[in-house]
Amino acid sequence: MTSTSENEQKAHFELEDALQAYPIISAPENFSESVMNSILTPLPKPQFRLSWIDYALSFFCTSMNGLILLLWQRIPTQWVMNMRFQAFVLWERSTRISSFHILLIGFALVFIVIFFQKLFFRRPGWITASQ
Repeated sequence: MTSTSENEQKAHFELEDALQAYPIISAPENFSESVMNSILTPLPKPQFRLSWIDYALSFFCTSMNGLILLLWQRIPTQWVMNMRFQAFVLWERSTRISSFHILLIGFALVFIVIFFQKLFFRRPGWITASQ
């Protein structure tokens, strides 16, 4: 054994002897009740409130939905048929592309997004004062 562990053991035994010799006093009456009452105090229920941004966003979203429905009803039938035809042509052209090319384009787009994210959203470095 090293001398530090012996000193720690000696201090531990002295502390243990002191605690054994210390008179034990009982806790006051209703001590546990008052402690539990202070712990178990009910929290006030949070109040539900709407702020102005909640109303503004609700109004904006419903207005945009109404505007989209109104404009969709006003689109001439010829335009709708033209959009359907263009979607069909796009679908036909997309079936000619192999899945390898689609994956290659997808990985290239992910790489571009990550590159620009690193470029524009990087954290500033440490600024050290010159001496």
